[in-house]
Amino acid sequence: MKHVSRPGAIVAIIILAGCGPLLKLSYAAQMSLSSMTEAQGVAQIKKLAFMAGTWKCVSHGGSSQGFLDTLTYSFSPDGHWMTETEHTPAGRPVTWSEQMWGFDAQQGKLVAYQFTPRGVATKSVSGWQNGRFVSKRDDNGATVSIRPKNKRAFDWVITPADGSSTVVQACTR
Repeated sequence: MKHVSRPGAIVAIIILAGCGPLLKLSYAAQMSLSSMTEAQGVAQIKKLAFMAGTWKCVSHGGSSQGFLDTLTYSFSPDGHWMTETEHTPAGRPVTWSEQMWGFDAQQGKLVAYQFTPRGVATKSVSGWQNGRFVSKRDDNGATVSIRPKNKRAFDWVITPADGSSTVVQACTR
């Protein structure tokens, strides 16, 4: 058997071995930012309970200026999942939408799914930040947040990834 010396490979192994604690620290920091316990995730969803029921909403800004929607929110019996059902007036491109927001215990994170006649869209959900429930659309990077105003009003605030033409969907009951 022929022995081949590879000093470069040995140096690389030594360098990587010395970086082990740094790599572990970086991984731990990353995990703490992206994962949460089930109790923390469920608590985030339960703070949305004020939305239960039916809301009349009007859009302000962008190409949806003046659009009217009726949104109905309900919660799973354990409060871990919120469902939004949207009914739009006839003549609109999307005549219905069903969204589910909740905590996925297998992934260890908040998730959102939107079902429409055009297919399924997903959101990466950050949760409550500075008084808003914040998420980001995975297909186009738009930030979508819920801004509570009072017991009878809240806004959906949709800001495109490029920061242009924010749309506010004002909802009241």
